[in-house]
Amino acid sequence: MEIVSLFLFFGVIYGYFYLKKKVKTPTTPKLYNLPTNGGYDLEIVGEASFQDNLLAICGRKTKNGHNKKTIVYLILEDNNPVDKNAVRIDAEGKTVGYLSRAVAIKYRDYLKHYQLTNIIGTCPAVIKGGWERDNGDSGHFGVWLDFTL
Repeated sequence: MEIVSLFLFFGVIYGYFYLKKKVKTPTTPKLYNLPTNGGYDLEIVGEASFQDNLLAICGRKTKNGHNKKTIVYLILEDNNPVDKNAVRIDAEGKTVGYLSRAVAIKYRDYLKHYQLTNIIGTCPAVIKGGWERDNGDSGHFGVWLDFTL
């Protein structure tokens, strides 16, 4: 009985350390500054669904609107039920839109080409719009990225 207990004890210890080496713990993605050109010409899509988030980032609507510069994060959404290539755009901890389908594919190709894995791309962006005038004229927010592929 003692020999069985001894084998069982060493088997458990061996299994614990053996499995501990085999199990890979996920690593935190690193931030990667994407190439820019100062143009802010890459418009994102889906902002209409995130107007409340954009309003929270910019404050309130104003007579002349906003032209707010910020930093955005491009987050791969591999498990997105609508588009397996989706790339979400977050600013100041809030989702503000997505790359278009065509641009998302080009972005993923860019990451593969440069062997960039486990990263979150970052780049400057500008949030424009958000005006509200006395005559009732009101404008939605839009987001443009300073990022070149």
